[in-house]
Amino acid sequence: MRRRFNGRRIVSSLDLPQAVAGPAGTVDESIAWHFGDPHREQRLLVEGISIVDISNRGVVTVTGPDRLTWLHTLTTQHLENLQPNESALVLILSPHGHVEHELHLVEDGETSWLIVEPGTADSLENYLKSMQFMLRVEITNVTSQFAVVWEPIAAVDALHPTWLVPEPFAGRGLIGREVIIPRADLNSRLEEAPAQSGSWAL
Repeated sequence: MRRRFNGRRIVSSLDLPQAVAGPAGTVDESIAWHFGDPHREQRLLVEGISIVDISNRGVVTVTGPDRLTWLHTLTTQHLENLQPNESALVLILSPHGHVEHELHLVEDGETSWLIVEPGTADSLENYLKSMQFMLRVEITNVTSQFAVVWEPIAAVDALHPTWLVPEPFAGRGLIGREVIIPRADLNSRLEEAPAQSGSWAL
């Protein structure tokens, strides 16, 4: 059952009780930075209880039969044999070796989903389109249609594209997943979680 606070439904994580937005002018200003006790919120994540709204991340999709071999040529990872429901952490580097984009890539068998840092989806889309040439790929910025949440669960969500945090990437810290859901479902995902943590807890 969906919860209501003060008689109204949640619109975003900022509508939850005690939610504090990220500092003005930062990438976290549109999501809950914390709910008054970041240390407790991080403990909730470690205990596998809470959810984090990271819907400020961008989402770009790549479709077409050439997508994996093409992305392989543009990034630092071997992607040609990536199977449905597998994910990877990949980088796009400049000619001088600087990191231009860090991509959390999820393959579902028909589409490669790319989760990107806040505010970078447009530039990634433009770059990929500039490298498309005659290859059979289609690139779309779908950030307005899809949102991302972070959950302390080390398993794929059977219904949604899921990027699993690599263990070496997390070290001894948090193990979890980034789940891509329709933006229209963000409210219910937040409402149905047993607890919420702000982005600071990550």
